[in-house]
Amino acid sequence: MGDSTMVLESTRPHLKKLAVAADRLNKASDRYTDELKAIEAELAEIKLGIEYRAKDPFFYEDTYQIENPEEGTACRFDDAYFLAYGRYGDKWRLMVSKYRRDIDEDGDIGGDETFISQFPLVDASRRLRVKAATTLSGFLQELTEAAEQAIASLDRVSDARNQEVPKPTRPDVPGSRGILVPKVPTSDMPHRKLS
Repeated sequence: MGDSTMVLESTRPHLKKLAVAADRLNKASDRYTDELKAIEAELAEIKLGIEYRAKDPFFYEDTYQIENPEEGTACRFDDAYFLAYGRYGDKWRLMVSKYRRDIDEDGDIGGDETFISQFPLVDASRRLRVKAATTLSGFLQELTEAAEQAIASLDRVSDARNQEVPKPTRPDVPGSRGILVPKVPTSDMPHRKLS
């Protein structure tokens, strides 16, 4: 019984420091979550309306291996977490997208990715939210570039359509050609009461 008290007493200074650190961490985490909610609210006001996933993961879990003893093969994987923006339910949200990625024999990431799950960043574990914090600004830059690319694509389609379809012309406008449709004066028209 005396040994357990000795261990408890020796840990008390560490427990006190941990209590202070936990309080500070909880407050910092709450502030960060509030900031994420404010960013989401501003993105909702913008009404961007495009889905996007970051090019690179902000975090990945260690490699693991699944062996198939019958075939004498083993597959290596990691789980990668990407920032994303898209519709979740009826709202547009900042999200975490989790993918399982193949790793080849040399330890390089293979071409195959398998979608595992997606969930709002504000609902992610503290560990993932903290990891994502340092890459959020870069992600928003990527999202802006994706929006610019979407605009350029739409402009190209619009420009192509404008070149294919002749614009309507009016002969009463100098430099224009087309069929003149006479204007009918409305003051001379009999009025009918609608019943």
